[in-house]
This record gives sequence, C-alpha cells and structure tokens, in this order.
Amino acid sequence: MGELFLRVYNQVKDFYVALTPGKRFLLWAVSVVLIASMFLIGRFATDTAYTTLYTGLDIEDSSLIISKLRDKKIPFRAEKGGETISVPPDFVYETRLMLATEGLPGNTDVVGLEIFDKTSFGMSSYIQKINYLRAKEGELTRTINRLTGVERSRVHITLPEKKTFVEEQEPAKASVVLKIKHGHSLTREQVAGVQHLVASAVENLTTDNVSVIDQTGQMLSSSDVNSDVGISNKQLEYRRKIEKIYEQQIISMLERVTGPGKVVAKVNADIDFSKENVVTEDFDPDKIAVRSKVVMENMASGSRPSPTGIPGARANLPETQGGEGVPTVKQDTSKTTETINNEISKTITRVAKEQGEISRLSIAVLVDGKYETVTGEDGEVTGQEFSPLPKETIDKYAAMISNAVGAVDGRDKVTVECMQFQDVSLEEADRALVLMERWKIIRIMIQYAVLGLLIVLFFFFFVRPFIKWVTESISETPEELLPTTLEELESMHGEGMSLEGLEGTLPMLEEAVDPDKAEGELLRERVMALIEGDPLKATQALTEWIYTTANENKEKAAANATA
Repeated sequence: MGELFLRVYNQVKDFYVALTPGKRFLLWAVSVVLIASMFLIGRFATDTAYTTLYTGLDIEDSSLIISKLRDKKIPFRAEKGGETISVPPDFVYETRLMLATEGLPGNTDVVGLEIFDKTSFGMSSYIQKINYLRAKEGELTRTINRLTGVERSRVHITLPEKKTFVEEQEPAKASVVLKIKHGHSLTREQVAGVQHLVASAVENLTTDNVSVIDQTGQMLSSSDVNSDVGISNKQLEYRRKIEKIYEQQIISMLERVTGPGKVVAKVNADIDFSKENVVTEDFDPDKIAVRSKVVMENMASGSRPSPTGIPGARANLPETQGGEGVPTVKQDTSKTTETINNEISKTITRVAKEQGEISRLSIAVLVDGKYETVTGEDGEVTGQEFSPLPKETIDKYAAMISNAVGAVDGRDKVTVECMQFQDVSLEEADRALVLMERWKIIRIMIQYAVLGLLIVLFFFFFVRPFIKWVTESISETPEELLPTTLEELESMHGEGMSLEGLEGTLPMLEEAVDPDKAEGELLRERVMALIEGDPLKATQALTEWIYTTANENKEKAAANATA
C-alpha cells in the first residue's frame, strides 16, 4: 500500500513539474474555485432553519443562556449582539423548558426566601434584617414579572429605623422599575395594582409612598390622585368607553338591514367633567298661609282720690289726707294685642351636576351600497356593479341613529354617507397565504435548480476545456511513451530522465543494471516488472509491439518479393 501511494505521489509530482507556469496558475485557480463552490453548496444544502428562542435579552441573560446551550450541545445562533438567540425548530420547546427550570431568562439576579435555606451561626441581627429585606424584594420582583406586559422588574424598599416617639417615626418607602414588553402598555389600574401589591407586602407602607417608573424613566404612578395627569387618564378612558358603546349600538342596529361588515361607525363625544352644585329658592307672593296667630287682652279697673288742698309738700302729708267726703276718681282700662305670622310659598331646588355629562355628540356613519351582477353577452358573470343607496334611505338611517343614541337637535350632529367598500374576505386572505407558501417553496426549488445548472455549466464550459487543454501536451501513444531498446531504458534510469506522461506507464527501477547478467535475462526481468507494475499498460505496449513487428515483417517480405 505504501508503494502505491508513493507511486501516485510521484506521478502527480512529475505531472505538475511538467506543466508550464500559465497552466499551473490556471490549475490552482480552478482548484480554488471548485473547493469554494463545493463549500458553498455543502453549506447551502446543510443549512438549518433557525427559530427564535428568545429576543430582547440583556447581556447577562444572553451570556448565561449561551453557556447553557454550549454545555447541552444544542446548536444555536446569536444575533444583534446577543439580544436574539435562535435554535433549530426541534429544540425550541425543550430548550425553553430546560432554561425555565433554571430560572432563565429574567430571574438570574433575583434572590428570594431561599436565602434563608443556608444559615450561619455567626450571623448578626443586622445581617438577618438585610437578608429579609432582600428576600422580600426578590419575591415581589418575581410576582411582578408574571404580570401581563411586564418583561422585567426591580423592587427597592426603604425601611427607616424605629424611633422612640411615634410622631418622629418616618414612613416606609418603595420604588419599582418596570421594563415593559415591546408593543404593550400598562393602564392606570394596572399601575395602581402594582402599588397596592407592594404596599400590602411591606409594613407601614402606603400606596402614596410607592413610585413606579418604566425603563425610560417615565413616571407611571402618581401619589396625588387628584393630579391633572390622573384625571386626564380617567377622562380619556371614560370618553372612549362612551364612544365605543354608541358605536356598537349603531353598528348592531344597521347591520340587521345592510348585512354584516357593511357599516362603519365612529362617534366623537365631548364630555363635560366639571362638577357643580346649584341651590335655587323661589317665593310666590300670591300664596300666603297663616302660620301662627297670638291675641293678648289686658283689662284694669279702679278708683283713686282726687287731689285737693294746698299744693305743695304739706298737702301730701298723711295727717293732711282727706277722709270721708273727699272726692274720688274712678278709672277702667282695656288693651288687646293681636300677632299674626304669615308664610309665603317658597320652593328650594338643589341640583348637583355630576362629572361626565355629554355636552355634544358627533356621529359619522359609513354604509355600503348595493351590488348588481353584470353578465356578458354570452351569459357569463363578468363582475358586479356598485349602486349607492337612495337619499330617502340615508335619511331614514340618520333618523334611526339619532333616536338610538338620543341625539339632541341643535346640539348633536349625525352624518351618514354611502360609499363603496373594498371587499377583503377571509377566503382571499387564505388564498393569498397559500400562494405565498407555494411561492416560497417554488423559490427554494428554483434556487437549487439554478445552483445545479450553474455547476453543470461551469463543469462543461470551464473545467472540461481546461482539463483538455492541460492534457493536450501529454501523449497517450505507447510508441511514444515506451523505449524501443534496452539501452534507452537504461540510459533513462541512469541519467534520471523522464518522459512526459511515462510515470504512469513505466515502473521505477529499484536497482542498477547488472552487466554480468545476460541481455536476454535482463530484458525479461524488466518486462516482467513492467507487467506486474501496470498490466493494462503493459498489455497495450505488447500489443503495439506485436502489431508493429508484424507490419515491419510484412513490409520486408513485400520488399523482398518485389526485388
């Protein structure tokens, strides 16, 4: 086997040495092109389709996931700097389950209550307090990460030191950082739910002291419930809810007449969110009623002496008062007082104007028309012709919509128009998807066919002519390859000469020619070595010799006969 490889190596070496520099350059160029083509064909044929395993990963999670995939010998492809990792479709679900059991991705840096699984006897109370705080933050983080729309989260809790007096005690505080998934958003109710979740898990923590922000630093929570931002969000949600209710009422009513998918309704509601309390008092002077009546009568009767005598102080002395026969004066007094309280009719009206009153409605409704089948002269259907609805029908629709939503004349506006709808059916969509899949398969087949055709053309129009051109100078005639006499054979081996293309025909002489041997025996040994080395070439050479010798003998016999 070693001699065979050595012989092949010598033949290739001699063949390469016999080439001209131009042919050597072309030989190397063709070899490089062939190797590159085979590599590209093998890469293209064995290329595996990869499916996204995870996307939007952080550097830490990406590095850990790649390490796990390498340990498990799972093929993968990292793209976008490690943010997206793809694996073959057959490994997607098993790989996700395997990584999920190890807490990947998202929970690699989260420590929960398992921190207390391993305790140390030398642990101080301060270290235990810190570990308990870390465990509580980790458990809250894991809970928040499971919410819809939240990709990652981080919770920070601040517990103040306990003071001697209650008045000096500071409240606990917390902050939550949320990384929202792409294409998702959190409503105000969801943010409030996160606040209540954190506040309920921490002692002496209120929702006002829980701040929630997103990955861009935007504040999602508000400690003041009456802030302008909070009220605006509630107003917007209430307005959208009212508009959607009216739209559904209009569509459900008109679709019974026009058919499904033939009506589009949009409602714009102006809502008055001001709050007022009005108290009105009305008095009617024509309506009087007696509320109360009080009558008081005073009567007095009596007599007194008539003053007589000398005016002055002397007359007023007791011993100087008159006795019998002194004239007297009689006096009777009568007094009546009447008080009447009347009530005037009064009406008190208290009106509380609540928030959310509709001040104006603007309704726009688009209705599809009718379609008539158009047939050709041969009776085949050629298409459909659109015809709009009459104005009377449009007016009826407008009146029905006004009554359904309770539109007020002069305040609300209702517009109904009839236009042609573009037909986008599910069957056409399915047909389009099928055509896309078929075109995808056809495109792959065309790629393989074009690649194969290019290989065939490259072989026939480049490789084959090149091989033919390289081997033009190599003679395959046995008469030109083999020596005619023993002296030529010995001279070739003795001088180290070689004929172009002779390496595959004549074996190398392993020993020098022994002059003591007879010429016939030496020639027989060389011929036997030649036959054993390459029987096919030897057979061709012998056949050519016999044929040539026979022709020469015939020519000599013919010449002798002629002479």
